Amino acid sequence: MAKNVFAGIGISKAADSFKAGKESVEMAMEEMKKHGSDKATFGLVFCSGGKYGKDDRTIQKLVDGAHSVFGDTPWVGCTTGGEISPYGSTMNSVVAMVISSEYVRFGVGVGKNISKTPKAAGKKATKEAFNALELDVHVDAYLQYMRTKKHKPVETIKMVPYAILLLGKGPEKGMIPKLPKMYDLEEIFQGIVEEAGYQIPIIGGGSFDDWLMKRNYHFKNGEVLKDAIIVVAIMCNTYFSSGLAHGYKPSGKIALVNNVKKLGGVYCISKLNNEDPIKAYAKMAETSAEKVKKDILAVSSQNPVGLVDPFGEPWVRLPGGVVMGNLCFATKIKENTTIQLMKGTEEEIFGAYAEAAKKALKQIEKKKPALVFVFSCSCRNKVFKRKIGKEIEIFKKYFPKTPFIGFYSFGEFGGTLGYRMGVHNQTVTVLVVSDELMV
Repeated sequence: MAKNVFAGIGISKAADSFKAGKESVEMAMEEMKKHGSDKATFGLVFCSGGKYGKDDRTIQKLVDGAHSVFGDTPWVGCTTGGEISPYGSTMNSVVAMVISSEYVRFGVGVGKNISKTPKAAGKKATKEAFNALELDVHVDAYLQYMRTKKHKPVETIKMVPYAILLLGKGPEKGMIPKLPKMYDLEEIFQGIVEEAGYQIPIIGGGSFDDWLMKRNYHFKNGEVLKDAIIVVAIMCNTYFSSGLAHGYKPSGKIALVNNVKKLGGVYCISKLNNEDPIKAYAKMAETSAEKVKKDILAVSSQNPVGLVDPFGEPWVRLPGGVVMGNLCFATKIKENTTIQLMKGTEEEIFGAYAEAAKKALKQIEKKKPALVFVFSCSCRNKVFKRKIGKEIEIFKKYFPKTPFIGFYSFGEFGGTLGYRMGVHNQTVTVLVVSDELMV
């Protein structure tokens, strides 16, 4: 039985949007009550973008259904490329989490007009989210006092009580055929860190619509949002931690990026190793240029590239398209930099869930987890299809009785302890909130 943080998970696959939203939240409410509390303080809802986000009307019905249960409880959510919960890796579903705690507080901010001013939207949403945190001057001040009284500075310096949950924005229908409109996730992220700094965990994922790439939505307290992102500021008086992993290893095959141009928000390499980028990448991946052009995700999901950061950690970047002879990426690739081919077997890629979980659990040592947020690249479930359920079963071994929620995203946000937070591809990122007070 939980003591300080209570959470419940619900799921629905109902055909009717209103019913699906309502059922998932009702189920989560009941599960939360079983864990020991009946007063919800925050909620999350993630749903299939292809099934429930077909148009403005169907998504509003789902949001209305969820909001009819939440009532005055603040909540957020978005459409996805697949849903993650203890019920597995699911498609065409709605998953909800309801949280109750007087020690974990949430503030929500919205950044709009991200297509034109992504950095400004990130800054605005972050500022709004932290201003929305309603702190208890007695409880929060006392717990801060106890941390200072009981622990030495070398210990309290690690006991930062803040984190950010970011619901970013995935691609939508663009003006150029076969080239979707991309939103600059790195500019959004830069706006957030300019406001909040790199000292706190920032985790989350980009919204999606089951690979239709037509439209995706965000929701806040019953309102449906377009051209927007959501930032959730978390003030946590219980121990929490983050973890990130991708399962790939550097192959040693390196190439120089000679020329890059930006088309519709996509970063396109036009010269790699001073030759045709498709042929150069195919050579590195030991396949043919024809296979790359025919189904690039089938090739790149097991042969992404890595950008090595100053700490020697490779950040995965996924070649996601071939447009007008260019090798295209959704995340930033700079000219005159080197990329390294990354390799991963199915076992290693699925094992990223275990690695991310172990990193997070190591930080909180033996403290009992109360809930987990988890985000994973949507390319994983597109390429591995039914096999993808295996990675959720791996994850459940580390959190057998812990409520967790997340989705398959377009772009993942996160980092590991001691390393810079940022935007990733083909990656699993988690935030674990424990049930033990940080005093």
